[in-house]
This record gives sequence, structure tokens and C-alpha cells, in this order.
Amino acid sequence: MTVEEFESSVQSLISLKEEKLKSIDDEFSRLWTHINSNKYMFDTLDKEVEHLKQLGKDDLLSFWDKYFNKDTAQRYTRLDMQMWSAKLWQPTPEEFEMYPSS
Repeated sequence: MTVEEFESSVQSLISLKEEKLKSIDDEFSRLWTHINSNKYMFDTLDKEVEHLKQLGKDDLLSFWDKYFNKDTAQRYTRLDMQMWSAKLWQPTPEEFEMYPSS
């Protein structure tokens, strides 16, 4: 990926995050997500955009090399993620303990 392609991707992401909400329902959903998660950080989009504007391709590559590249990372790390749909059943904390991920 060239620097121009990277900057174009970052700019597209910034535009997507700065896009005005299309309805009051969209705004309600966004705000309710913060309230429901007990985080109350309603300015996260603004902060993300600020960080994206400062992000360069070299920053991303050095982050990759430092944490994920098995040849250059001081200690090879693995990223595990679990995503749950809001429309599906979610396991309880007790069920999580019964089946550890590692």
C-alpha cells in the first residue's frame, strides 16, 4: 500500500466518522450504546478523528512490527476477539468461566 493509498483510506474513515447522522433514531442509538455500556464517553468520535488526523503510515507499520510481526516483535502477541450480536443470546459470566478461551 502506498502512502497515498493509506492517506486516502484514513481520509475515507475520517469522512465516515464525521458524517452527520441521518435521523434522530441514529443519534439515539449511538448515545444509548454509551449509556448502556456505562462508559458515558460521548465524544469518542471526535477523539478518534483527532487521532486519525495525526496517524501516519509509519506509525501503523511500527505498531505492527512492535506488537504483531513475529519476526520483529520483542514478544510475539496474539490478538483474540469475541464479538456478540446484540440480537443473539449471550453467555453469562458463569458460562464463560466453564469454557475458558485458552
